[in-house]
Amino acid sequence: MSEAVVLVHGTRTSASQWDLQRPGLRHAGYRVVTPDLPGHGTRRAEPFTLAAATTTILDAVRSAAETVGPAAVHLVGSSLGGMLAIHAAAELCSVAAPASVTPLASLTVCGSAVQPTELTAGLYGRAMTAVDLLPGAARKAGSWRSGRGSGSGGTLSTAPTAPDTPTAEAAPAVLSVLLGRRAVDAYVRGGRAGPEVVAPAMRAVAGLDLRSDLRSIPVPVTILSPRFDQLRWHERSFARAAPRGRVVHLRYGTHLVNLSRPELFTQDLVRVLGSARTTG
Repeated sequence: MSEAVVLVHGTRTSASQWDLQRPGLRHAGYRVVTPDLPGHGTRRAEPFTLAAATTTILDAVRSAAETVGPAAVHLVGSSLGGMLAIHAAAELCSVAAPASVTPLASLTVCGSAVQPTELTAGLYGRAMTAVDLLPGAARKAGSWRSGRGSGSGGTLSTAPTAPDTPTAEAAPAVLSVLLGRRAVDAYVRGGRAGPEVVAPAMRAVAGLDLRSDLRSIPVPVTILSPRFDQLRWHERSFARAAPRGRVVHLRYGTHLVNLSRPELFTQDLVRVLGSARTTG
C-alpha cells in the first residue's frame, strides 16, 4: 500500500521550507504534499485565521487519503505548522468513528513542543518581526513575490528561478549565518510572508490547548526534539498527553533543523515514519 506525507510549514516561510526533504521522502516511496497556509506562499493575499489554516491541513490530508487510502497519511509539522497539525489531527480524529477509518497513519511535530500563552506567543511574535530590522533585510518582505519551487501537489518544479523570486540575498543576514545559503534559499523561495501575518498566527496558537488536542489523537504521535531547539519546553508532557506519544531526541539541530541539517533530518524522519507504521 502506498503512503503519503503532508508537510506543514512554519511562520513566514511557505511550502518551499520542505524542498530539501521532498527528494528523500519520494525516494522512500511516499507521496509528498506540501500546502501553503493562508497568508503564506501562493496564498499571501489571504488573511491568516485559525479556521482557514486548519481547513487547509484537513483538506490536504483528506485529498491525499483519496489517493493512498485510509490510515495511510502521515502528518508532519514544523514550528507553527506543528502546532496547527496537532489541532487539525485532533479535529480529524474527533469525527472519525471508529478511529480505524481516520486518514491518519501518524502525526510528527518538530519545533512545536510548547504550549503557547498569550504572553509568550506575543513575545515570540515580536522577536520574529524584529528580524526584519537586522542587517540584510533591506528588501521589505511585502515586496517579495511567491517563487516557483513548491506546490500542494508535492512535485518540485525544475523551472528556472524568476528574477524576482526571493533568494538568500533577500533574507536577513542572520538567517544565512544560522542556516547556510542553500537552506535560506529554500526558506524564502516560495515567498517570505510579511510581518502582518505574525500577530494573527501567534494569537491563533495561544488560543489552543495542545495537550487536550493530543489526548484525542489515537494514532502514533512523535515529538521530534532537536538538541538546540528553543521550543521543546513541554516535550515530555506533550508525549504523555498523547495516548501513543513518544519523544525522539535528535542529537543535532536548532529550531529549523529540517533546513540546517536537511539530509540527516530527512533520514531520521523516514525512520520515524517507518517506525510509526510498524507500531500502528
